[in-house]
Amino acid sequence: MSVDEEESKEHGRSLARRPFRVYVHTFLAFLKKRIAWVHRRRQWVLSALLCLLWVYIFYLRVPFDHSNIDYQWVTRTVHPIKPDTELTTPSGTGFHYVHMGMLEQLPNGSIAAVFQASFEHYEGSGDQSLFWSTSPDGKQWHPPSVLVKSEGLPLWSPVLHVEGGRLWAFFSVSKLVCKYLDRVRNVIRYSPGGDIMQMSSDDSGRTWSSPIAVHLYDDEISIPKVLANKMVVLSNGAWALPFWREPGKNCPVVRHGADPATLVNGSAGLLKSGDQGLTWSATGHIVTEGSWLIENSVVELPGYRLLQVFRSKLGVSFYSLSYDGGITWTAPGQTKLKNPNSKSHVMRIQSRNVGQAGEEEDFLEGKLTTDGPLVVAYNNSPKKRTPLVIAISHDEGRNWKTLANVETNVDEQFAYPTMLESRGRLYVIYAVMRTDPNLKLAALGMRVASFSLKGVK
Repeated sequence: MSVDEEESKEHGRSLARRPFRVYVHTFLAFLKKRIAWVHRRRQWVLSALLCLLWVYIFYLRVPFDHSNIDYQWVTRTVHPIKPDTELTTPSGTGFHYVHMGMLEQLPNGSIAAVFQASFEHYEGSGDQSLFWSTSPDGKQWHPPSVLVKSEGLPLWSPVLHVEGGRLWAFFSVSKLVCKYLDRVRNVIRYSPGGDIMQMSSDDSGRTWSSPIAVHLYDDEISIPKVLANKMVVLSNGAWALPFWREPGKNCPVVRHGADPATLVNGSAGLLKSGDQGLTWSATGHIVTEGSWLIENSVVELPGYRLLQVFRSKLGVSFYSLSYDGGITWTAPGQTKLKNPNSKSHVMRIQSRNVGQAGEEEDFLEGKLTTDGPLVVAYNNSPKKRTPLVIAISHDEGRNWKTLANVETNVDEQFAYPTMLESRGRLYVIYAVMRTDPNLKLAALGMRVASFSLKGVK
């Protein structure tokens, strides 16, 4: 037997003679290493889960949805499927068409909702008038009443504004030349817009001055002028009212079959007043290739810059900037906001906590700050007017994060939102619509959703 074989046998015999505790010690050492390995992996997994939770809380989680948003109907229309059924809240209006809602807090503290409505089933009828309803808290709404009655020409897109304890109302009235025959319905309709008018009230809307013209159909070029979004008071005290010029089907010329070179095309702009509505000037002719830019909303950015955001036909909202207070505007560019060819509304949340000293006085004087975040109410879809969401931006509109999923029903449409901040809550009014059995879009009513801004930064 060789020396190596003898040593190997001796080593085997020594292993066989090892006490049991040696095997236990070896097993425990192995187990300890495995536990340490699992512990290290557990720490890694726990850290990863915490990172994912942080990303969810700060980037993915939507703070507001149907569970913590309050919903109220301002008014509902006659049932589009069962015409004998009134779906009206409050009862008795009998509207078949409602659209273009606007909210404002009145000098007496109540909240007003104003909208265009008709007893016909379509937009642009001769009886289309302006109605409004008030609420002490945005939850219980009084029955709608006439704000401005049509005199045979439809009224459009009411805008309310409060400053210095006075209430202003702006709207547009169609021109007779803008009527046309709707061959599908076999009715006479009017194209949107016309003359922009204003009136005022010193008693929170109980009595009003006679309407006067702000910007006429024949001003600049003969073309209908239209409103859709709120007026903004700039940091220098000037008023900025967004509007656009939209040619009708046959005004200023009949467009069907016409030479494109002869057509008057629309554009977006801004109406400005430095004397609280006594005089006005129109600025801006903002256009882009391949789409209209309409239903613009405006907000002031730091440095006396202005931002306008527009509806488009290209599946995305457009924007334009002004660096001289609204006199000139940059070429439009695309935002990061989807747009299904529908109105959106951009505004700034005031940074001061509601309830602090001077808040009510600042509201009545129309004083606004420019250091709070921006919010936008819009349809987060390139093709459909659902869902309706509110997003927030902390970098002056460059990037947006969803703040509230207001409406998500895919069987209905939620259109033309307009927001109001009041007493620590954010309100948004919008039209609710659904396709009827005849595959025509039917209005269901005007709804207001609201939620608390406490903790929103």
